[in-house]
Amino acid sequence: MVLKASDNPDHSEGTPSISLFITFDDPDRRAVVFNALAEGGEVLFALDGPFGMLRDKFGVQWMLTLAH
Repeated sequence: MVLKASDNPDHSEGTPSISLFITFDDPDRRAVVFNALAEGGEVLFALDGPFGMLRDKFGVQWMLTLAH
């Protein structure tokens, strides 16, 4: 698993100030993490194919993908 982070210097209301990007080797593990983070949050791109994106209940944006 690889974790990357980026900040958003132009943070405004409704825009997250940080985004986290995780690359998984195991699609099942990725699904478990995605579903846990989605609880109480908002799914932006369903976990369909190699990529999914959501905003967790704290407003942090997550992008989860599979390694090539």
